[in-house]
Amino acid sequence: MYRKLIWLVLVMLLIAAPVLAQGGIDDERRAQMMAVEQQVIALRELAPAENIERLLVNEAELEGLVLGTLLSEYTVEQAHDEVLFYATLGFMDRTVNLHQITQDVSTEQVAGFYDTEQDLMYVMMPNNEFDTLTSIIYAHEYTHALQDQNFDLDSLISDEIFDAEPDYALANLALIEGDAQLMTLLYTEWLLENDPGAATSMLAAIDSVEMSALEGAPDIIEAELIFPYDAGLRFAQALYEENGWRILDKVYNRPPLSTEQILHPDLYLLYEEPQVVELASLDDFFVDNPTWTLVRSHALGEFYITEHLKVRLPANEAQLAAEGWGGDRFDMYVNGNEQVVVAWKLVWDTPEDMDEFNMAYNVFAATWTGSRPEIFDNNVSCWWTATFTVCKTTAGEETLISIALTTDMARGIIDFQLENVVQQGFIFG
Repeated sequence: MYRKLIWLVLVMLLIAAPVLAQGGIDDERRAQMMAVEQQVIALRELAPAENIERLLVNEAELEGLVLGTLLSEYTVEQAHDEVLFYATLGFMDRTVNLHQITQDVSTEQVAGFYDTEQDLMYVMMPNNEFDTLTSIIYAHEYTHALQDQNFDLDSLISDEIFDAEPDYALANLALIEGDAQLMTLLYTEWLLENDPGAATSMLAAIDSVEMSALEGAPDIIEAELIFPYDAGLRFAQALYEENGWRILDKVYNRPPLSTEQILHPDLYLLYEEPQVVELASLDDFFVDNPTWTLVRSHALGEFYITEHLKVRLPANEAQLAAEGWGGDRFDMYVNGNEQVVVAWKLVWDTPEDMDEFNMAYNVFAATWTGSRPEIFDNNVSCWWTATFTVCKTTAGEETLISIALTTDMARGIIDFQLENVVQQGFIFG
């Protein structure tokens, strides 16, 4: 859902804009925009490299831009493939129309965005006036424009990066949005100090927020949307308190490597790299049934592991279980009947972290499937439903998990991984 455009999702600390009227950029509005720009430049301590193009649009125009630009390459087929991934981890049912949900949430939540391909920022103008709300949104989007000119945002969150390593890309998006969120808060504080009456229009805007599409979406969609703004803001604030904007500017040259580093800024400052985790390819496992195709192979990372556990565990327990993540590799295979199998290996910072996750996952799996575990050879525990089985074991300092159609298949995947140990890209077995 996060593609080449940086867009302003108005959740948490941000505000949705009301219906707009058509308006051009006349001299008065241009002066108002320039005043915001100068204040952002001063507060953010970052200057533009060249002129920044901007366009004020009404609600209908912005909705058309979102659908025609932001979501033009997000196909029904892509949405369907993502549903298979989400459903496999328990985030949603396979029948969910994710393509429609994405359109509904996007058009409901976006009040502006910055197009990194065209180097153009779009902002809605409420009631044909450049009011308090518009200036705040404008400050946020202008920050993105400054980021792009100074730090090349496409190098951090390209389509290719999201496809290959979504946890790394989500961490980078959190850096970008957290930076802009912090700048927005500083600008809002400055605005209210200089015009206390502006708070009235802000409160009125909050009361008019339309959130029905987001509230009706699966929880994972809301979590994905909020994470870059919420966790990203906390990350940016933590670094800003260390050494102001100077340290945040340097982060773009040494971006966070995982959502773990966003959630735990102290680990970013240590620059603790995730461990490289490899799985044995299941091609040999499926040699007698070659219809299975590898469709995903990447780390889930602390964010998605936490969200996976939250499907059945309280949020605080899920967060504690996912902390101490050292790295993981999640391989998902799909056959011609759209049946799914998963091989998943996780490593941990300490044995205690591994034990905490394993105990939590035992509870999670039992609750998720509604079954008691059966213990097999190699200390493999399996839980099952009528449609899938999940198995888990430990091997040294690693946790191995499989999800498959049957218990025999899930056990077989675990045994295959145990028999074919992968180290630094080489298979020994």
